[in-house]
Amino acid sequence: MKKSSPLQSGLLLVRTLAVLALCSGASALAFFAFNGVPKALLPEPEEEPQKYAAVPGDKAEDISRLEQYWMDRISYPTGEYDPAWVRRAIAEDLQLARGVPAGQRPSLRSDAALRLDVNAFTPLGPSPGRMTGCAGCFDYGLTAGRVNAIATDPRTNTPGSIHAYIATVGGGIWKTTNCCSTSTSWTPVTDDPLVSTASVGTISIDPNNPDVVYVGTGDLKYGSFSMGSQGILKTTDAGATWRVLAQDVFGAMYPTPPGTVAQYQAVGKVRVDPNDSNKVLAGTKTGIYISYDAGTSWTGPCLTNAHPSQRQDVTGLELTNVGGTTRIVAAIGVRGFATTVQVGLGNNGANGLYRGTVPAS
Repeated sequence: MKKSSPLQSGLLLVRTLAVLALCSGASALAFFAFNGVPKALLPEPEEEPQKYAAVPGDKAEDISRLEQYWMDRISYPTGEYDPAWVRRAIAEDLQLARGVPAGQRPSLRSDAALRLDVNAFTPLGPSPGRMTGCAGCFDYGLTAGRVNAIATDPRTNTPGSIHAYIATVGGGIWKTTNCCSTSTSWTPVTDDPLVSTASVGTISIDPNNPDVVYVGTGDLKYGSFSMGSQGILKTTDAGATWRVLAQDVFGAMYPTPPGTVAQYQAVGKVRVDPNDSNKVLAGTKTGIYISYDAGTSWTGPCLTNAHPSQRQDVTGLELTNVGGTTRIVAAIGVRGFATTVQVGLGNNGANGLYRGTVPAS
């Protein structure tokens, strides 16, 4: 047999190694195709930049709605927004002088904030009563009805013999004639079968005749247990007797869209014109009503603003004599979101403070 030369042997070895390398490469490619490239062989990924806002698919599929909400919020009421406005406002704010009158005091947000001395206050009542409810009902223990308003007879200013009224959400009107000490006692004065409601939200004494008192019924709050109006109560003998006025005007339900939970009307404020006792104003959930005959008949609702599609709840109302003219200051305000039992609370574009004068007629 012929012997191969060293050159031929070397070429054979090279060919063999090449074939093995090709086979190994093919095997590796096939393995990675089915199993993926090992992480150790992959280059280090670049660090993903931190998100400055939510993106679709990142638990914020409704990002468009959220962006529109914030745009509407910062651009109300014009629909326009320029960040330069904020920068200018900051620059102007920095020019304002800052200081604390009458020395320094701690921040109200700190633990060292000033606190009232509870021992310096005298509880005046009415004392809480035990509310056991009915048989098998929850025992609420000692409770007292919410007091929505208080009014004091301006003719009485001697301690121990001051006359005052309080308006409660479920107990009607209570009166005291011996305020204000620990021995102050109260008497309910509207526990009368002719008085159709015990839910009272406001009370007002005629500044020209303190024996005349007006009471707005209903509870201008926004919970599911807010009580409805049954008219306006009036006394002309300092609370000895009462009559109900305008039940047909203020006893109606608050208008709501079809298919929604019914809501109550409520008289949140009542005020008497200091220049004319025949003029009485009532602030309700639907605006201001005006009487020119001491509460017998009423005109309204009257709006303080040009936003008739928005809620008009009158949460504050004051009448002031300004040079013989009666000035009205009215606060319009509702909560900022709707609920199942109060569907219109999100319509709060009219919220604000408004000034005007009482119309002559």
